[in-house]
Amino acid sequence: MDLRLAPPGSAVARRTWQVLILTIVLGERLMGQTTDLHAAQRALDRGDYKRAEEVYRTFMSSGPASAELLNNLGIALHLQGKSSEAIAVLRRALRLKEMPGTLALLGLSYCRLRQFDDAVPILERAKRYFADSNVLSVLGPCYLDAGEPMDGVLVYKELVKREIAPADENMVNLARANFRASKHFLGLLESAPGNKEYMGAIQAARQNSSPDARGAFAVALRNAPYLRLDMGVEELGKLLRKHPNDPALLYMLGVVCGEEAMQNFLLCQSRYAGSVGVRRLHAEILASQGRHEEAVAEYEALIRASSTASGVHYDLAMLYHKSGAWDKALREFELEQLAHPEDEQAVAGISECLLRLERYEALNRHLKPITAAKEPPEWALLDAASAAQALGRLDDAIRYLRQATLHYPDSPTVHYRLSRLYSLTGQPDLARQEGAVFSRLKGYQDVRRGPEER
Repeated sequence: MDLRLAPPGSAVARRTWQVLILTIVLGERLMGQTTDLHAAQRALDRGDYKRAEEVYRTFMSSGPASAELLNNLGIALHLQGKSSEAIAVLRRALRLKEMPGTLALLGLSYCRLRQFDDAVPILERAKRYFADSNVLSVLGPCYLDAGEPMDGVLVYKELVKREIAPADENMVNLARANFRASKHFLGLLESAPGNKEYMGAIQAARQNSSPDARGAFAVALRNAPYLRLDMGVEELGKLLRKHPNDPALLYMLGVVCGEEAMQNFLLCQSRYAGSVGVRRLHAEILASQGRHEEAVAEYEALIRASSTASGVHYDLAMLYHKSGAWDKALREFELEQLAHPEDEQAVAGISECLLRLERYEALNRHLKPITAAKEPPEWALLDAASAAQALGRLDDAIRYLRQATLHYPDSPTVHYRLSRLYSLTGQPDLARQEGAVFSRLKGYQDVRRGPEER
């Protein structure tokens, strides 16, 4: 299951055993309080994440919280869509103890908010836990969004090979990972020296609407003797370290990934006909081929099917987001928020659209209750500062950023933005001070200390 597309509280989200299995039994550690803790676990199991949060917070208020308790609270928050709060809690847990599941959920929470720069070091660190299928299941969607192209392929190959449920979603995501990798490597090929014959084969296949782009394989094998015709994606991927810019390798890898993607997709269609995941992938493929109207029609058909509409407004919003159709994206994000008010990724999407549309007063109204919260999300404070600056309210912009330094002292983005504003307002000493903090943070990255720039 692709958790990034599963709104909290939906039928899909309540099947999120990949996340729920990361909860840690706390009874033995907390002695006489096991009854209430069992109640919290039962609340998680039945999808009452708000109640679980309340119980865990009660225990936290009675004394120092253990890493395990923080982990479970982070899960309850994540499954409500409260990603920023989950991030803060999970970071606290990691400062106390290294736990693979906590690391995985932190990475996924960053990806839900599209804070991919923050997720990257976590994805690298989590590779040491690839033997744990639960970690792979939770972080898989994040590797698709923020990892190196081969990472997503390897993760979902493993999940399919290990027959980890849900089988349909994992096969769909394997196809998605191969499509993404193919597009990446063929994109690199376009700018690689010595690519003429290889690009000719790709373009000929496209012009003829042919799935066979192997027309220059003989040339590649002649130019790069280390290559073999029978090499698969994984074996070819391992050669990238030694030959990262070789057009022959980029060409063969791009073609083989594309072939595997189509095989995966056809297998999905035959095994899981009518699956929401397969239809979503079909819409993505249509969009990647420039068939925008057909992709929109597929998403709208999914939305009309009420039993399968969960998260599809978000998918459609992201399609409009990629094409810069901010007004249409805004409408879909608003519909997603209406269906799932607690889902922070929809709220953040609305904020970005209003900012892009230069509707700054509307953005201020949207962000006012969010920035007034006890622990406001970093993205909200940054967007509020952007709106205030655009309206010429530089003092307000500085206030928002200073507020952000209190909650996110290790964020380079916050200090950089504050340095620029101090320069604009004729405060050079403060500008240099914030600039120095920014420079120090950019040279030091540690997920235990906090997020990097958004």
